[in-house]
Amino acid sequence: MKVLLIHAETSFKETLRLRLKSKGFDIIHYLSPLKAMDNLWEIEPDLVLISAYHFPRHWKVVLYLLRQLYDKEQSICILLTEENYPWEEASKALHLEANALLPNKLETELDYSQLEKILKRYKAYKNDSQNKTNVTEEESMEYIFTHPKSIQLITGIVTDMNQEGFTFLPDDIPSTSDLEKGTSLTEGSLSLEGHIYNINVDILENNRQLRLAFRNLPSEVKESLIKMNNRSA
Repeated sequence: MKVLLIHAETSFKETLRLRLKSKGFDIIHYLSPLKAMDNLWEIEPDLVLISAYHFPRHWKVVLYLLRQLYDKEQSICILLTEENYPWEEASKALHLEANALLPNKLETELDYSQLEKILKRYKAYKNDSQNKTNVTEEESMEYIFTHPKSIQLITGIVTDMNQEGFTFLPDDIPSTSDLEKGTSLTEGSLSLEGHIYNINVDILENNRQLRLAFRNLPSEVKESLIKMNNRSA
């Protein structure tokens, strides 16, 4: 598996290599995003890790060019960000079809556990390559929001949806364990049928997955949900 690492710290490649050596990863490291962009076509990366912390302007261009060549299943792109990354920037990342966001240094066991979950979700490991299945419309949806207490950015996937609300599986389940029933989430974005919508929801239940109810749902989102439901009927 080819990993394209775009990161300004020269030592980070070795750290990553030691962590991922058992997975059969071939890591190609660029200190310059411009040079990386010149070689995207030649490298054909299965995974791109780019530091949005070091390259706050360039990551959008890299991601845009990557998606001109490969979709989210063909080439996974993970942004490495600073703590409390702005929700507005995360929403842009979702719109440009980044697969996920992780901490810039990937230092903890939890960080690498999240990375593994993301890779498994997109069937990235070589052992999974012969077992790909078609994802449902719900599984292809993503939702991000800012945790109202910790101000941490929460990412994950939608596992079930209807016109009243949806079920959300966080990439990092412990990070949402303190969210109680009745909590309102007002800084969130939902990826639905190729569009990004800013939505408000209330938590109905938190049992590892979050069951969320729409609040003041925009008319265009309602129309998209109706079309989706009609196709699945």
